[in-house]
Amino acid sequence: MRYYSTRDSERTRAAGLREAVLSGLAPDGGLFLPERLPHFPDGMLTGLRGCPFPEVAGTVASHILGESLGEVEARALAEESFTFPVPVVELSPRMRVVELFHGPTGSFKDFGAVFLAGLFSRLREHGERIRILVATSGDTGGAVARAVHGIPGVDALILFPEGRVSPVQLGQIAGAPGVAEGSVRAVAVRGSFDDCQRMVKEALLAPRKPDGVVVTSANSVNIGRLLPQLSYHVHAWAQHPADQPAPLVSVPSGNLGNLTAGVMAWQMGLPVEGFVAAMNENQPLGRKGPPPPSRPTLSSAMDVTDPSNLERLHALFPSGPEALAALVAPSVHTDEEVREEMERSWREAGYLIDPHTAVGILGLRHDSRHRRGSPGVVLATADPWKFPDAVRAATGESPPSASAGEDENLVPEPGFTLEPRTESLLELLRSP
Repeated sequence: MRYYSTRDSERTRAAGLREAVLSGLAPDGGLFLPERLPHFPDGMLTGLRGCPFPEVAGTVASHILGESLGEVEARALAEESFTFPVPVVELSPRMRVVELFHGPTGSFKDFGAVFLAGLFSRLREHGERIRILVATSGDTGGAVARAVHGIPGVDALILFPEGRVSPVQLGQIAGAPGVAEGSVRAVAVRGSFDDCQRMVKEALLAPRKPDGVVVTSANSVNIGRLLPQLSYHVHAWAQHPADQPAPLVSVPSGNLGNLTAGVMAWQMGLPVEGFVAAMNENQPLGRKGPPPPSRPTLSSAMDVTDPSNLERLHALFPSGPEALAALVAPSVHTDEEVREEMERSWREAGYLIDPHTAVGILGLRHDSRHRRGSPGVVLATADPWKFPDAVRAATGESPPSASAGEDENLVPEPGFTLEPRTESLLELLRSP
């Protein structure tokens, strides 16, 4: 399969998988998309009903990446990457939650990070060094730091907005084993996630790179990070009761990668009613005019106003924004609503949720299609223990830690602090 830039409407230059993944961004600054989205063959989806997630992920990966990696290798990559469960919890007869937070760092970002790390290992040529630039609003950084640890020839610079990630998230970034060993550098940026994302994009396109080093990204701008996320959209459908109508999928939305993966799966033939882009007050989708600076909210990983993947979403609907709007409904929610939903979920169902999942549930509750009777699926994107202060404040309960000895009060300091200027990042990038 070949890949083209979202800014190359004439498709004048296609790239192979290695170039697309190791470049991160296309040379013109656009994002790579598959030249064609292969439709799921007859019987494939129904054959996955009730299957364990590794089998679903392996089948989807072999279908999407089989031409590039070989079907056996693509399936093996998915099955060795996804060794953690993906349970589906019923909150009501018309609402199910897909728990995407049982990976190594308690976030849905583990799916893309672990898969991409394995892809880097397969695409890397002998003696080649790969340096990953990562912009994170909290979860991606910890997931990438954990995923690349121990992979020969691969290191990472992780940029996060200073003072705007949770203590647990900061601990996963700055306290990752690779930091002590030098393969991971934690970089606090005196700005927002949008600043971090802009710096990474500009650095990827800068002409001067370290000699002998391939510089790429592990954000969802990288097509290799995005493609494995299609698998859990298929899994969510495959676990949905066969005697119910096609579900409406509510996606907590910030940089819009998770939503884009779902839309791609729908275009390949996944039968869903539609999507809800559930957002906090930063509202990355549906706003008119230039994006304002983002502001801190309880759902901090979604504090984005200039989302990268909006460009991909528009490219997937060349007929115009009306087609996108017919499939995806935006839904915006305040911190006060989020606290109320966290409390209600605990009080009525005995189910602890983090602020991002609360936004997803709110999006589904408020969507007119769900109110008219459409069953719904919510993607739960983070474990409650990653946001203990918000959970305690809303419910009075302390979420259990995912690992023995986890102490949210022991937070290491980042190794570097930068002003939000790309040249500062380039200087750091060129250093040994």
